[in-house]
Amino acid sequence: MERVDLLPPPTGADSRHDVARRADAHAAVPLLNCLLREVAVPLPYPGPRPVYRLPGGRLLRVRQGRRPAEPEVRTPDGWHRVDHADLVKLVAEELRRHTGVPNHELPTEMTDSRDAVAALLTARARATPPADPYLRSEQSLLTGHTHHPAPKARGGGPHAGWLPYAPEAYARFPLPLL
Repeated sequence: MERVDLLPPPTGADSRHDVARRADAHAAVPLLNCLLREVAVPLPYPGPRPVYRLPGGRLLRVRQGRRPAEPEVRTPDGWHRVDHADLVKLVAEELRRHTGVPNHELPTEMTDSRDAVAALLTARARATPPADPYLRSEQSLLTGHTHHPAPKARGGGPHAGWLPYAPEAYARFPLPLL
C-alpha cells in the first residue's frame, strides 16, 4: 500500500504549519482523482508528469500515481503550482463547465472536508493508536473515498462535536452510544 505520510508529525512551533500542509496534501488527492476521472482528457506529453486538458481548455499536470499530487496549471508564463484553495476553485469551475449545473455548496464542502482532515491530523498527533492491528486497520482511513471531492465534509459543524466519536482520531466510546 502507498503511504501518504512517510514521517511522524512534527512537534513544536512548526506543527501547525505542517498540519496545514499535510491536510492540504491529503485533501488534494480526492479532488484531483475526481477531476481526472470525471472531466480531464489525458494528452500525450513528453515529460515525467502526465498532462490533462480540462473542459475550460486549461492544461493540468500532476505527479502520477494512485494518489496524484502537486497539481500545476499551464499559464503563458509556464507551469504554476496550485494550492488547495485554488484547486477547490478549479475543480468547482471545471465540474460546472462539464455538467452545465452550478453547485454553490461544493466549494464549501471541499474546504470543510480539508478542515476535517486537519482536525483529524491534529487529534491523531495527540492520541495513541490502538495496539490491536485489526482495530488500528479499522481506524486508519483518514481521508475517506479517494474519488469524492469532499469525502470528509461534516457539514461545517464544530470539530469538538464529532471528534470524540471519530474512529480516524482513534476515538473509543461505549457501543450503546452508537
